[in-house]
Amino acid sequence: MEKEVEEILNEILNFELLRTAIKLKFTKRKELEFPDLLLKKSLILLDFLSVKKDEESKRVVLIICSVIWQYRKNEWGGLKDIFILFFSRIGHSPSSVMIDEEFNHETKQFSQFNSYVSSLTVTYLQSLYEIKIRNCKFSLTEFQRNIWHKLDSSNLIGISAPTSAGKSFILALKSLSLVIKKNGSIVYIVPTLSLVSQVSSDFRKLIELFKLDNYQILNTYVSEEETQNTIYVLTQEKAIGAFSRQSKPFQNLRILIVDEIQNIERLESETDTRSKILYDLLQEFKNSNHPDHIIISGPRIENIDNIGKMIFGKNALKEESKNSPVVNFTYSIRSERKNKILNLHCDLLSRPLGIPISENIDLIPKPGGTQYNENTHKFILYILERLGEKSTNIIFSPTTKQARRTALFLADNLDDSINNSLSDLILYIKATVHETYDLCIVLQKGIAYHHAKLPSHVRLVLEKAISLKLISNIICTTTLMQGVNLPAQTIIIRNPNLFIKSRSGETPKLTPYEVANLRGRAGRLMKDLVGRTFVTDENSFIEESDQEQKLFEDEYKEITTGYDQSFEKNRNLVEEQLNYGIEVTLDEPHFLVTYIRQSILKYQRKSLQKLAEVGINLDEKIVKNVLSELLKMEISEEICFANRYWDPFDLNKLYLMRNEFDLPLKHNDRYIAKRLLKIINKFKTEFRIYFDRYIKIQDVPNKENLYSFCINATSWLHQIPLSEILSNSFFDNSEKIDKAIAQLQNDVTYGLPMLLKPIYDILAPNEPFLRYIETGAYLPITRILIEHNVPRETAIYLTNTISNNFQNQEEISFTKIKDEIEKQRDKLPYWLNIQLNF
Repeated sequence: MEKEVEEILNEILNFELLRTAIKLKFTKRKELEFPDLLLKKSLILLDFLSVKKDEESKRVVLIICSVIWQYRKNEWGGLKDIFILFFSRIGHSPSSVMIDEEFNHETKQFSQFNSYVSSLTVTYLQSLYEIKIRNCKFSLTEFQRNIWHKLDSSNLIGISAPTSAGKSFILALKSLSLVIKKNGSIVYIVPTLSLVSQVSSDFRKLIELFKLDNYQILNTYVSEEETQNTIYVLTQEKAIGAFSRQSKPFQNLRILIVDEIQNIERLESETDTRSKILYDLLQEFKNSNHPDHIIISGPRIENIDNIGKMIFGKNALKEESKNSPVVNFTYSIRSERKNKILNLHCDLLSRPLGIPISENIDLIPKPGGTQYNENTHKFILYILERLGEKSTNIIFSPTTKQARRTALFLADNLDDSINNSLSDLILYIKATVHETYDLCIVLQKGIAYHHAKLPSHVRLVLEKAISLKLISNIICTTTLMQGVNLPAQTIIIRNPNLFIKSRSGETPKLTPYEVANLRGRAGRLMKDLVGRTFVTDENSFIEESDQEQKLFEDEYKEITTGYDQSFEKNRNLVEEQLNYGIEVTLDEPHFLVTYIRQSILKYQRKSLQKLAEVGINLDEKIVKNVLSELLKMEISEEICFANRYWDPFDLNKLYLMRNEFDLPLKHNDRYIAKRLLKIINKFKTEFRIYFDRYIKIQDVPNKENLYSFCINATSWLHQIPLSEILSNSFFDNSEKIDKAIAQLQNDVTYGLPMLLKPIYDILAPNEPFLRYIETGAYLPITRILIEHNVPRETAIYLTNTISNNFQNQEEISFTKIKDEIEKQRDKLPYWLNIQLNF
């Protein structure tokens, strides 16, 4: 039977390859139909394999069914019933819904079957994967159902599965089912702001469905008294900030979810502080909170259960799937001297299937190279035109600048006419960002670029427009790999490079694991049966030392946690520099020294044990000496704990020179920009390592870059709209606009408060000035809206709309703000209205 499976699978995939080659006009072959004989052989095989329980058989069933359904003939009328039965057998009920165009989503009923027996069988099989919450039925995959049941039997579970497996949906669903039974809060940790918006929106829909009116969704932690029955959707930076403000935040915590846990793997990197923050955050939850359930989740992680045990110190259950409910094929163009070959890669094949390219071969760029020249862009354009109007495509770009340039080229050269359905969106972005913003130019052709330098409100409306299929082609950077769900059928990748020009010999590239994550973004559960990735330069993925490696596999990895490797590598230097008075200037030893000193101060007698738990094994004598010096400090322990990434001795130095700082405290204080500049320069002189860490600005002599930065920060905290900040004549092109937006959203909202927080904790601990900078708003209405996932620009607009209705500032609450907005809802612009997920 294995031989027959292999033969039929190869026939099916060769047909898929040939049809794709014809579509791309790489061959003279004409359009061909799926062979009737191959269909008959396939159905016999599928009937046999669909009752088997092993993962590979299920994978074969999914691939064969999905390909046949794509190329089905009109006269195959009974195919729908048969395939729904096969999908139901293998535990992919949601996929079966996609092949029934008349499926009733309200009653969860399929259209009429030709056979009563088939109808009964499907009904029974589907019922095995159904759950019910408050009279709402949900059809799950077998993988999702297993997660559901394991969470009932364990309070710590690790989940590993490919992209598109439906992890996020089942986690949101299960979380709400738990709080329906017993009130409490949910904390959901995600790595990016795009995911904050996406997860918050998913929760909001379910809250409305279940009528959980007593629950609110917050994207910033506020005081515990105000946040009963709350769903926190936070980045790790926002979440760890809660532990800086309060010793034990997030009380009455029902469930903690940490998504994209693979980001913790860069803990050993000297320059990656985000992974360290994530790891420290989980340690805080371990030591301070006792949630009823903890879930860690990530794509294709071999030791996901061991990660749970390593972090939280107790055994974890594991639920994994190596099968995605969406079939993903990877096509690549390989150059062999003057010949070009189109290869089809599938993890069930021992080697790729290939077909020689005989037509349009001159359009294919030469392999190698990193520049995106006209030939590169023309070939991307060629592929897009062959894919057709109905295909939504994502083109991967190594940098934000290149993403914009590629989008502009495509917009200039695509034959499509102006997309009038986006005219209101274009006007909205022009009004809220800049009249000459390049994004508005490319949107006219149904093209967009998506990267970290987009304003939050623009990112939100773009993602909505993509989901509505108003945008066909999206040029993305690595933001795509962090879990953002953009409904695209096709991914186009040129090479694994993350650079256009190498700098100082550095040539960062996507790892095979990251490439697998990227390819997994093609096709989404409940949206597509098949997703396709096109690699235009296969040769660039082949390492010279290993020409025979299997490319484009679904790469899995094991992840280690803790500081043991980093500590052992730097042990001598760290132990030497733990002695008081020795200045630490290198980033990684500085981080370890800071971490150790903070831990010794916090845990004192227990510090040896606590440090050992994270892989740092120190001599007891060293710990005692460090503690002895720490206890001589004048600064309070509370301020040290509230600023965990500052060395306690540096904080003490700052405390001793506190009288040298003139802090602005109110939004209407005079000369804020000049006072901020003076403070920042003081930090730059006295605490250079922190300045370099948090303020990514090169202050070129005679350029006054830092002063411009302080002026922009002042405008930001005064909640001046972004469009007004960018109205300065200096911002005469999109590159300058992108840089300014990135500076405001990173250096101002995150870096500047992190740099200044210690001195404000010392001199003005109760003043909200840094909160004004962090949110970009000083009025209570605006800040409350931002805390509830309303983008800053939208929050400012709404404040101006409803603020006159609040005469008494003490009356302001989110409920009352929401009520006032609802009164105006019908009058709000469409693209502003869709950002309001409440």
